[in-house]
Amino acid sequence: MSVLRSTVTLLGLHRGPAAALAVMLLATTAGLVAAHVGRRTVGWPSEQNFGLGQEWGYGEVFFAVQNVWAVGLLAWAAVRARMPVLAGWAGAFAVLLVDERLMLHEQAGGLISDRLPAVPHSHVGELVWLVAVAAVVGGVLVVLHLRSDAEGRAVSGVLVLLGAALFAAGVVVDFVHGIADVGALNLALMTAEDGGEVAVMNLVVAFAFAVALLGHRPVFRSRLGRALGVRPAGDPPPGPGTARPAGREAALADR
Repeated sequence: MSVLRSTVTLLGLHRGPAAALAVMLLATTAGLVAAHVGRRTVGWPSEQNFGLGQEWGYGEVFFAVQNVWAVGLLAWAAVRARMPVLAGWAGAFAVLLVDERLMLHEQAGGLISDRLPAVPHSHVGELVWLVAVAAVVGGVLVVLHLRSDAEGRAVSGVLVLLGAALFAAGVVVDFVHGIADVGALNLALMTAEDGGEVAVMNLVVAFAFAVALLGHRPVFRSRLGRALGVRPAGDPPPGPGTARPAGREAALADR
């Protein structure tokens, strides 16, 4: 329970409005997953739009709408809190939206596998494309993250964790699904991939809502914070022999 409580607090979901939003989004996702499993196992509901892998089905539309919300909330927070790193994250989610809706990774994957003999399958080509895009976008985010002050790094650190979870569900599981598309494993992997993506996006939107509209600022209390370049609560402030703080911290230090 302590891990769950810490996660809820880190995401800002202990605040009433953000908690209510997260519950509604996750409940909707649970309903879509249940409908998908029901359709694949017992044939009900019969409408194909309940399939999580259905192009422009209910699951994909729900994911796209949340993606738009995430971009808007992060952009608003970037302006309101003067955190350029959040503008970078808004751009990253905009790239995700464009890639998903225009199916760029699928087209690029087929093109790469056709042009490069070393890439034997379109799913491998998709992985190459996504890793390349992630490297470019990630490089920009790393620069913005390192140039941010403590608050900006803390918010960005949570988004790093959520982004990693989204990458795991949408890229890693998708790759495994593409090469192990058989029987009951197919249903399990598709549910984990598409359902997992939507569930993680639920948390992204709820967190962005808490940051942009409720003034939430996450506090790390473990070595994980240090790994993300965020000083955990309770750590002493930087001393004379440590690196100079960035952003607003540096400005305060000069006074």
